[in-house]
Amino acid sequence: MFSNKLRNKLIGIFVCLLFANIFSPASASLQLKPEMSVSQMYATFLAHNNKITNKFIDDLKKIHDLNATSNNQLFNLSATVQKRLAPPSLDLDLTTECNDVTQENFNISPVCLYSLFNQNFKFLKSQLKADLTEDEKEFIKQKDSEISEINFHTAMYYSEFFDALPKYNELTILESTMSSVRDKLLQMKLQAEILKIKLPNATSAECT
Repeated sequence: MFSNKLRNKLIGIFVCLLFANIFSPASASLQLKPEMSVSQMYATFLAHNNKITNKFIDDLKKIHDLNATSNNQLFNLSATVQKRLAPPSLDLDLTTECNDVTQENFNISPVCLYSLFNQNFKFLKSQLKADLTEDEKEFIKQKDSEISEINFHTAMYYSEFFDALPKYNELTILESTMSSVRDKLLQMKLQAEILKIKLPNATSAECT
């Protein structure tokens, strides 16, 4: 479950983004062809957003996996990585701060994931033909409502993963350390048992 503090913070950010109208009207990597039907365009849009989400998750995991195995463990984030993880200020233009995932060192904060979703959605709407049938209009109305929920909750779930992953890696490191200590203690116990067998008639446990 989301913590109330995190939920309220993200809702505030996402609502500000939504009503500030600061999303780009197009996303270069989303390819929609004029000959596509309305349903095909929406399917392509959703598949593209799924790829974006997976790319964000993969890059986040790579950063933390590499960081967790470094000499400084969880404290070895470079300035470039820190910039990728930090959400951009709402005073900045998110269309430039939240680059497409094909760009090197793109920002992987939850805010940028949500921004890209909305960039793609605006592009989708701009590519729909003007002379829609009634069935197409009804389809769009239903899908637009669903997409709004999907985009928001996907970004929220990603935010939870974004916050939880470094803690999970920290616990994994701790578990590995504790396992190592346990194994060493077991070895010491076995060595003590061997000494006990080899010296069955010892009259004292102390060395003289």
